[in-house]
Amino acid sequence: MAAPDWSSSCMAGVSCSRRGREIGGHKEPFNRGLDEYRLLVGHFSANMERHCSTASRTSPIDTRMAEATTIPEGEEGTMPAHADVVRKRSTTRLLEKAFGSPLPQAEEAMWAAMSPAQRASAIQRLKVLLLFDDEETVPKVDRAAADAGLSLNRWYEMHRDWRDNRSLASIGTSAVMPRSRTLAYHNDLLPLVVEVVDADPEASVRKLAMALDEVVGARLGLEPEDRPSYNTLRKFAEVEQRRRHREASPGNEVVFDCCACTLPHAEGVFVAYLILDRGTHAVLGAALGTAEASRLGYSNAAKDALGRIGRKPLTNLSWTEKLARSQLVPGVDEEAWRGIGQEMADVGGGGNFQLAQSRRRFGTYVRRLFGDRMGRVKFMPGKTAGGEAGAGATPNGRKRCAIPG
Repeated sequence: MAAPDWSSSCMAGVSCSRRGREIGGHKEPFNRGLDEYRLLVGHFSANMERHCSTASRTSPIDTRMAEATTIPEGEEGTMPAHADVVRKRSTTRLLEKAFGSPLPQAEEAMWAAMSPAQRASAIQRLKVLLLFDDEETVPKVDRAAADAGLSLNRWYEMHRDWRDNRSLASIGTSAVMPRSRTLAYHNDLLPLVVEVVDADPEASVRKLAMALDEVVGARLGLEPEDRPSYNTLRKFAEVEQRRRHREASPGNEVVFDCCACTLPHAEGVFVAYLILDRGTHAVLGAALGTAEASRLGYSNAAKDALGRIGRKPLTNLSWTEKLARSQLVPGVDEEAWRGIGQEMADVGGGGNFQLAQSRRRFGTYVRRLFGDRMGRVKFMPGKTAGGEAGAGATPNGRKRCAIPG
């Protein structure tokens, strides 16, 4: 009896986004986004099982999966250093201190469009500017200019702009959004640029900017001389394209979903635990279990995911720089997940991690990404919590649980 080949059923999603744009195809060294993903699944693999009851731990369906999936040799030392986690937390706190929490959409867009060098310069300048928020920490002007990496005259200009408009656009590290006419129309342009790119997502930046100009004139009733400049509209189009590319990139949003399913040539209903990349529709890890032991189910899926990282096609993916969001669909054992937010915060992922709460949560992402079927595997969300799912452990059944990578 053949096991369900989760990987081959979804490989089209690994190399292409929903619109077919290739985002893989070349091998790159591990970056911070992949390190964050490793940290996330590594925590699930190592720690989830400890929270399960003894009865759940010895579940016949899960035991073989736990034994069959291990971290590949040479991969143990690739977890991100603690200093890297601390640095990312520090940057988030700095931005929230400067602009509030949650970060305003305009500031988030500008930050996302910055290069690493621009972000480093922005952090350097923000640290100095924030000292002026408290009279007790205000430095001497020449020291402030030196610490910000600016000449004295440039410091005076930047500090004046900052006082007039507290924004990343005022500190001179990015030309993403000019400060004049752009900011006046910013809130109006944001929904319009989304609409324009939706209408022609493969268009060039030039074509999008021209289309946005027409829409601005029609919707806002502005004459050509009163509209934002072509360069401003072009920048908005570029930022929106980058945002979409980031959303479709591997590792931007990793979700954990569980759902009842039937398998080919197998009797009964199983519960599949899947770790999915929402942007590429790739199955990053998978395991079978029961709805009553979802911590163990996700632990086994995480072990499978750790094994797949070093194997094709995942080795060819260009991972995003940062894990932006992650959500988990718990089984019927919701109480087992109490405190998961703090648990993830302790390992550096709490700010992005959410737990699904809806009663009809099972298969939320499976349905969105794959519909009712993935290859010959049929998903049946309505049976996840009904007591029917969790097929017995016959010899052939145990073989089917050994999901290949």
